[in-house]
Amino acid sequence: MTEPLQHKKKQLSETLEEAQRLHNTGDLVGALKAYRQAQKWVHDEATRDEVQQTIDELHDMVAFVQESEGNHDKKWWEPLLDTLKENALLIAGISITLVALMLLALLIPMVMKSFSKPAKVEPSPSPSALTDRFERGDSYQVQVELKGRNPGGGGGTLKKSTSVVTLTIPEVLYEPYPSKYIIQENPPVYLEPPTSADDNPAQTVDLKIPRNTMVLLVGKSDNAQWLKIETSDTARYWIAAKYLADDRYRSPEERDAEIKAELGGKYWEIQVEGNTAPFQYYLYVNAPTVTAAHNSLVAAYEDYAQRQMIQSMNTISHQKIEAVRLEEISSPPQKGDTRTEVRFRIYAQNSRDVENVLGEKQFSISQGEDKRYILRQLLDGF
Repeated sequence: MTEPLQHKKKQLSETLEEAQRLHNTGDLVGALKAYRQAQKWVHDEATRDEVQQTIDELHDMVAFVQESEGNHDKKWWEPLLDTLKENALLIAGISITLVALMLLALLIPMVMKSFSKPAKVEPSPSPSALTDRFERGDSYQVQVELKGRNPGGGGGTLKKSTSVVTLTIPEVLYEPYPSKYIIQENPPVYLEPPTSADDNPAQTVDLKIPRNTMVLLVGKSDNAQWLKIETSDTARYWIAAKYLADDRYRSPEERDAEIKAELGGKYWEIQVEGNTAPFQYYLYVNAPTVTAAHNSLVAAYEDYAQRQMIQSMNTISHQKIEAVRLEEISSPPQKGDTRTEVRFRIYAQNSRDVENVLGEKQFSISQGEDKRYILRQLLDGF
């Protein structure tokens, strides 16, 4: 399963050059597939991030081109025809008005001339002159269709054609992450997808694939329970879908360290939603043990009470609250518990040092399927 590092670097370099060439020639799909292929030989995080960023950009470009295709289905003359239908009366009125103005322009000089000079018989306009005038008047009418000749000869209607780039995207590229990670140490692999519930042992391949090995997804069974993968040596096998994931496998300890780092070195935080007041506050806890979950609930609500709660109450109260005191009236969890409750009695102190009971608040949290204690609850009163 392993390759010399020099061979991987050579494969990576050649694949990236081919991907760049396809990109420069406008073959977006080909470039996208080549970059996907290059992921198998990436051996450092910086290069992996750069390749992934290029893949995301190409994927967005392909999606944009597809979306653009849908915007050219409507024929060019349909909006014009709709406009003509909506304004038919207006167009007819304008045409009649123009003809009347032209007739007046012809008649007024003749009337003025008859008053200024002795009456005499004037010859009537020639038929050709009247024909010319009517032809010029007809030219003001709006033509709905333009008639002409097709490229192959003969009469026909001229149609506007739009230049559209058509891309055919392979189905496998619609997967969110075609590159997958093996999350089970040495999972069973097969030359063909097992056809029985017993996973026919005759099809098993004597192959050891370490956990967190990156493979390329190239196919799947009809029920999507079996996936066809390609390893770094371009060999292809079938594997159960449950052994593949989009992210690397992390042990519970590694995952716990990441969560704690994301929450600022603790297992809780007060989350705020909304751009303008009144904001919504959520108490969020993600702890590995029932004791840590209990202590996190207490710490989170105390932090909320001393800051956001005082601010919110002073916004709507006519008596200013100087401080809030919490009294925990619940018991801590015992060893072996998978659920804990936290209850508070809340007191408010005003400017005259008078303390009043505001109410009580209760939280409960249980162990989930991933063995962690997770709660996200809206803080909306007592």
